Amino acid sequence: MKKVLIPTDFSKNAWNATRYALELFENEKCEINLLNTYTPAIATSRFLGASIESGNLENSAKFASTLGLKNLVKHIAKDFNNSNHTIKTISSFSFLIDEIKEILDAQEIDFIVMGTTGATGLKEVFMGTHTVKVIKSIRTCPVLVVPNDFIFSKTSEIAFATDYKRSYDAEMLNSLRQMALCFDATIRIMHITEEKTLNKFQDANMHILSEYLSAIKHTLHWAPLFASKSEVIGEFVEEMSIDILAMVNFEHSPLSQLMREPVIKHLAFHMRVPLLVLPEFGCNELSNLTNKRNNILDTQT
Repeated sequence: MKKVLIPTDFSKNAWNATRYALELFENEKCEINLLNTYTPAIATSRFLGASIESGNLENSAKFASTLGLKNLVKHIAKDFNNSNHTIKTISSFSFLIDEIKEILDAQEIDFIVMGTTGATGLKEVFMGTHTVKVIKSIRTCPVLVVPNDFIFSKTSEIAFATDYKRSYDAEMLNSLRQMALCFDATIRIMHITEEKTLNKFQDANMHILSEYLSAIKHTLHWAPLFASKSEVIGEFVEEMSIDILAMVNFEHSPLSQLMREPVIKHLAFHMRVPLLVLPEFGCNELSNLTNKRNNILDTQT
């Protein structure tokens, strides 16, 4: 049974992400964990410290959180009522990142699904503050980011953007592989060409990646860097009718570079499709794939 964690602030965007997850995993046995965190402002005084009102604020926030989750469960039951899904709720007086980390420590979560922005988010921004913080802070679980107002459609095309500069191991790519197998989707491996040819290290990583995905329909694509990386990726997504864009989250990765580009460049990208952020699992450990890459390098020298 898959375990999916969905942070929510009860906004329209959060509901859209929830709906997407329910539709995406419609035919799979899933435990859906709905998470709402609340941190009410503590009323303080230089003379009295925490006032009595602070307790009332916390109780009020707790009530709103609990009621919001209860109403959300009713909404799901009314619109979906899927016997494959078990719905659980978590209301926590905590910061979002801290609570997510605690949950991940306590149980195995397969996916975190959330919207690009929350209740106060602007459509013009690439991603909301909470979403960016989750991507940057959570390194042990895949995060699926759903664009505002995105309407679910059958998942048949998955793009995987890579520069081939880092080796990928089986654990790191497991979520991508399982998702492709689950939906019988084709993986389009996209490389933005900043160089005329791949070096030996990149070439070895490309072959290892292709070998690992050998049981899955996949193709290799070279995209020229004709503009900003966000624009190149956006163009590829549109031309190839991509349903999900996947990237691995590590330092200097295409994803980290994308998030550092000026906001005006992000507007072209505009998160047209859900973004699957794969964590850098066990990056310091030598995997079988890494050993294979080294063997390939040895034969080329």
